[in-house]
Amino acid sequence: YRVWPAIVLRVLRNNLPVGRPAPSTSGSERVELLRALLYLTYMCRFNSIKRAITPNTDSSKGESEVLVGEDEEHPLARKLGIPKLAWLELLVAFSEAQGGATADDVGVVRRITERTRQKLAMHAIALALWIGDGKSDSTELAQMLSLTTKQAGLYIRQLGCTFGKTRGSTAIELTLPLELPRIEQGRAAPKKRQ
Repeated sequence: YRVWPAIVLRVLRNNLPVGRPAPSTSGSERVELLRALLYLTYMCRFNSIKRAITPNTDSSKGESEVLVGEDEEHPLARKLGIPKLAWLELLVAFSEAQGGATADDVGVVRRITERTRQKLAMHAIALALWIGDGKSDSTELAQMLSLTTKQAGLYIRQLGCTFGKTRGSTAIELTLPLELPRIEQGRAAPKKRQ
């Protein structure tokens, strides 16, 4: 995984004062922007996971007891540099519990499935568009999420973005209000009339 995605570094370079006056944003807006950049970074790091996510167990004692205490940090989260609260949020939102467990059960093996990876990509692109005030670069987004340009283009269009007018342009702009598409589970059976 990349420690800091290119989009995050670019936004930081353009928005943090280094030998020049600070941009005309309030302190709370800057804090909000920094939080969004951090969360986008955590999403990209979480997206790099390719194997099953086993529960955090106490291997030092030879026990298989699941550790979910306040101070326990998952080894994979530590390796990826994701704080515990962000890890738990990403785990529940963008992975599926295996073995018939409930969706929010973090004490079981979880996997990032194709469906949850798509959901993660859509949310990360949406967050990147929010950070960029509705503008971004499709190639940069594709690289950030390890997507092909075709996949990234599909997600970008689903979010309501248009590509630049010049041929081969990778600049994108959000033309509609941002709304995440709902992932359909299938059609419900029609109700029987009595």
